[in-house]
Amino acid sequence: GLGVDGAATLAQEELEVREAALASMLARWKRNVPNEAVAIELQVSPGVHPSATTWIRSILDDALRMYGPYAGQGPGRIRAVFSLDKNWCLDVQEAMSGHREESLCEQDGGLNAGSGWQKSESILFARPWGPAVDPRRGEPPLSAFTEEGAGELLDAMGWELHFVYEMGHATHGLLMSELTDEGYTPFVPVLLEVGAARMAAYAYAVVVRGESEDEWRESVFERSSPQRAKLTSYAHPLLATGGEYHGDSIEWPRIYTLGFLAGEYIVGTYGDEALFDRLIPLLMSNGGDQDAAYRSVLGVTPEELTTALDAYALEQLSAAGHELSRP
Repeated sequence: GLGVDGAATLAQEELEVREAALASMLARWKRNVPNEAVAIELQVSPGVHPSATTWIRSILDDALRMYGPYAGQGPGRIRAVFSLDKNWCLDVQEAMSGHREESLCEQDGGLNAGSGWQKSESILFARPWGPAVDPRRGEPPLSAFTEEGAGELLDAMGWELHFVYEMGHATHGLLMSELTDEGYTPFVPVLLEVGAARMAAYAYAVVVRGESEDEWRESVFERSSPQRAKLTSYAHPLLATGGEYHGDSIEWPRIYTLGFLAGEYIVGTYGDEALFDRLIPLLMSNGGDQDAAYRSVLGVTPEELTTALDAYALEQLSAAGHELSRP
């Protein structure tokens, strides 16, 4: 839970929202069953140890249960790739789609997911840092993933957060494909898409796996970022609009942190189904009419939600030690 110092600076209302958000996501996990309409196809680089493959598949299956009907009614397919070799990854990608997008296969310690190249299909590409990594980062060599204990290594590195988060984007793509006949649409604001995925990943680690809330909150908040800044308002166009986005496009708090806090506030205030199963699907199907969607599902206007989110983010980040001024 929240440390004593942080708890002293957070209003009771904000604490209750946080607790309610985790409780709602745990209830979501318990009532959902694995979505058998969605097939997960996992390919791993030659030589990857079976323990890593088993661990990755278990997390991907768990993620589908975390998102539940958010993946749509199916049938759908998520094609996941865990790569230790850029050239192998590019060949796999080309066999899938005819594409050779290098950004999906660079050994840069990243994960990417989203709509695939075909209807009712999404992709997820994961790759640990390659040999060019700065040794001061303490990243393991790629060979470590071919050896005994590779699954435990992924677990120790906290990769469940990344996999579950990216599965949010993959399931989002399947739902878009089902509701709009397109795998990509600008209708859903980035703050909601990132918020749903980040909230699911955080809750999975904390309440499903029972890991440290303080540790994961520190990770989600990216506390190595500037300590003193002006809070970015949720009215910012990069948050309020949908489509492609770049996590670094807002210096601090970044889109990932602001998205997480938006997801936490909405789930903690209105429940998980309001965000995952009502609000996001409605925005997809109504062409992005935010005013109608927020009024219908949450009972507030976009402006009222922005005001509430700005206040919530300011409280949470201030309690975490950031000196922020109001937008």
